[in-house]
Amino acid sequence: MKMTLTRALAELKMLDKRIEKTINESQYIAYEIGNKGIKGFQQKDDFITYAKGQYESVLKLIDNRKKIKAALVKANAVTVVEIAGESMTLAEAIERRNSINHEAVLLRVLSQQFSKVTNKVELENISVQERLDNLLESQFGKDGKTKNDDTKDLIDLYNTKHAAKVVDPIGLRNVIQKYQDKYDQFSTEVDFILSETNAKTEIEVHLD
Repeated sequence: MKMTLTRALAELKMLDKRIEKTINESQYIAYEIGNKGIKGFQQKDDFITYAKGQYESVLKLIDNRKKIKAALVKANAVTVVEIAGESMTLAEAIERRNSINHEAVLLRVLSQQFSKVTNKVELENISVQERLDNLLESQFGKDGKTKNDDTKDLIDLYNTKHAAKVVDPIGLRNVIQKYQDKYDQFSTEVDFILSETNAKTEIEVHLD
């Protein structure tokens, strides 16, 4: 029989419930004392028929679940979708959706560190400028704060020794923006595209 991936996913959930219910609520072995029979059954043969039937029913449910799951896995591995400008299989899209929390954590840490360091550098350099202004005023008077031929070398030397500078080997501002854009676009599109694709894509399974 043919079914969409959406129906197959629903069938798996239903089968999981039926398998668990049948396993837990069935009786597969019993005992009898003398010729008094088995509790809950009029005849021993009734229990034998029941136990065999329940066991076979569980095996059939499990087998059907395996078949649907295998067909789903195969379809997910070969069906290609495009999300956030990237082509990927359904399996890759599902995995990325499930693990996207790692990307969210990375994005948050990068953003926090970038803000912390750039703010620290800005505050430090404000302090450096204040100290430099005081030094220039003490040596050259009130007009000493203006960079000119007399003060240029001192200002450059002082800033070289004391100014704070960001050390950013990977270019975090651009990296953060790139990650944020891709993360937002993928998060926005993935569930809709998966649902749409699952509703259109069919698999064929032969159930008992």
